[in-house]
Amino acid sequence: MLYYLLLIIATVLFAFQFFFNQQFQRLRGNTLEASLTFSTYVHIVICFAMLCINGFRWHWSWFSAGMALIRAMMDITFGYCSIQALACANLSVYSTFSMLGGMLIPFVYGVAFAGESLTVPKILCCLLISLALFLTVQPGKHSRKSVFYYFAVFILNGLYGVVTALHQKLPELAVDSQSFSAMSSLFAVIIAVSISLIKLKKFPVLKKPEIKFAGLFGIFCGTGNLLSMIALKYLNASVQFPIITGGTMVVSTLICLLRKETLTKRDILATVIAFGASVLIAL
Repeated sequence: MLYYLLLIIATVLFAFQFFFNQQFQRLRGNTLEASLTFSTYVHIVICFAMLCINGFRWHWSWFSAGMALIRAMMDITFGYCSIQALACANLSVYSTFSMLGGMLIPFVYGVAFAGESLTVPKILCCLLISLALFLTVQPGKHSRKSVFYYFAVFILNGLYGVVTALHQKLPELAVDSQSFSAMSSLFAVIIAVSISLIKLKKFPVLKKPEIKFAGLFGIFCGTGNLLSMIALKYLNASVQFPIITGGTMVVSTLICLLRKETLTKRDILATVIAFGASVLIAL
């Protein structure tokens, strides 16, 4: 029961991180510079927070370092694609693609490669996810560029979950969750700063109004990831990620409604279907 409670808390934190990302994009724009600046300071916050939680102790293994580097590269790419996607879609559409990818791909990994069982509810869940995803793509309302970024966040968020799950399921090779998160964030900072210096010839610098959104994103994202990583040691990926996905999508939609964003009937229906699929798979 404790681990399901951790997942519920994580879902709320993940939902709000989408909002913080959107607000940062509104202030800074959707350029490569904006993405690298956001990623740099978000991961500085996460790294520092994880070290604080861990009593400033640092554990190392080559396996964890390799997984952390892969996760960091996906993180930087995902950050850029997220800012581009949020420039084309409202929060609900973006979170639908991101969270469905974060559910479906780790689900397939768990069943196909981690020995997790394939049941009728899980099959029905996959069908419902496909339907929900189809509903969000409305012909004539999305450019090819926007659809590319939608599917990019879908795939990247899913692979991010697979790398995390693989790391957590091999404790004999892996370091603790806090050290892994700190290591991954440190690599992300190095990558983002390096790209900024080489490509843009400048060090990424936050403007004053942007500090709170980058800082809050880092705190919420880092804490949510840590809670989900702890739970992942005891729950199957094919169960955990659907629970996170359904809850996050619902909370994200509620945020949109509170902010009086325009949601179509198809957006709402897609969220309801995805949430139903998440409940079904968790039973």
